[in-house]
Amino acid sequence: MKQLVCFKSVADLDQLPSSFWQQLHAAGIENLIPNINFSFLRQIFNMDDQVALELAMQMRQRLAESESEVCVESYAVTIGKETNQALMNQLLAVGFDHVVRVLPDTDSELKWNSAYKADLLANYAQEADLNLIVMGEKDSESSAGETGYVLSEKLGWPCLNNVIGYTAVGLNELQVCCESALEKTEYLVTLPVVLLTSDSASRIVLRSPTLAEKSAAKSEKITEIINDNNLEDKSLPVRKLTMSDTQRQAKILSGDLEDQVEKLWQEHLKPRWRS
Repeated sequence: MKQLVCFKSVADLDQLPSSFWQQLHAAGIENLIPNINFSFLRQIFNMDDQVALELAMQMRQRLAESESEVCVESYAVTIGKETNQALMNQLLAVGFDHVVRVLPDTDSELKWNSAYKADLLANYAQEADLNLIVMGEKDSESSAGETGYVLSEKLGWPCLNNVIGYTAVGLNELQVCCESALEKTEYLVTLPVVLLTSDSASRIVLRSPTLAEKSAAKSEKITEIINDNNLEDKSLPVRKLTMSDTQRQAKILSGDLEDQVEKLWQEHLKPRWRS
């Protein structure tokens, strides 16, 4: 069994103080946000992808502990130059057999270009003869949530979302657990399949490698592949990005404290009170 986990890195915007966004909004230059350089910020794994990476390692661990005859070869693949070497080395340290960077043959912004990214991943999956793809449903930058579904359609594979766990029960079968806000469902799936994970479904984080694992990973090499398939670039350039002006409806009660309490009860609480 060969599993491919797709991932990307994003800037850790939590490092920016709230005053940065307030000043940006006050200056009226929100339309420049797509062009602001956040490269000085620390890079972290996209949260949905981090779930996918950890679930892949959990399955390998379960198979090893149960002494299963199923052998799993794990690939971690990212597109573009954004992901730094340290994060990719971390994946080698936690147990991925291959960490691959696919370099596109376009300089266009791929953040909102799900079709192009799906083409790149589909080509790589077919060339590497993979039969299981796991990836985050969306990224924290665009939140488009399209790439996994487009990839599934291009490959002609079934797709499950909200995945919180999976394990091999045979050479070509998986037991997959999905969880939504209302229910938890288990499926028995025949490969090939695309699995989509979400950070909102379960708070799963990628394990941290030990110092020994980090040291051993230094001798491993990261593979770089330059795409030369002349895929059509269908990117949609972003011209403007503005903040949504959302305000909660509120009423200010006037008068002294007793009057305010009386109005609160008579006008707002009493009509909704259920005896």
